[in-house]
Amino acid sequence: RWAHHQAAPERLAADVATWRRGGATRVVVVGHSYGALVASSAAAAGMRPDELVLLGAPGLGVREVADLHLGPGAGLWAGAADGDAVSLLARAGWVHGPDPLGVAVRLPTSLARHGRYLDDPVLLDALVELALHDTRPTGTVAPIAPPTRAT
Repeated sequence: RWAHHQAAPERLAADVATWRRGGATRVVVVGHSYGALVASSAAAAGMRPDELVLLGAPGLGVREVADLHLGPGAGLWAGAADGDAVSLLARAGWVHGPDPLGVAVRLPTSLARHGRYLDDPVLLDALVELALHDTRPTGTVAPIAPPTRAT
């Protein structure tokens, strides 16, 4: 089973490369929980999304943002719901590197707990805005700052 989990970031990076070759001009990768670690590992392996979103992540998955190898102008975003025990692991920094909230632009959430991200209308509104390349998602909350840009 472990080999399958190790292959996930490579498969995601390959999928994004296929979409790019097929003409995709904008790719926003969203990872939730373990999927956030897969997404950050894929970025570290050269995936090059336009925006990388980590939701309910147990950590950044790498030692520092530079290890993600985000391209010029790519944004790093994170969301952590109130009461999300998995995100609390990230704040402790024990297992999977630094807390994404400390290095990414925070996305708004309105629902509590780990399993509610894709039910959260405020977060979904922000993700739609982000996907449409508006870097000031509003949803039902005040606009947030433009994304942190990779150096």
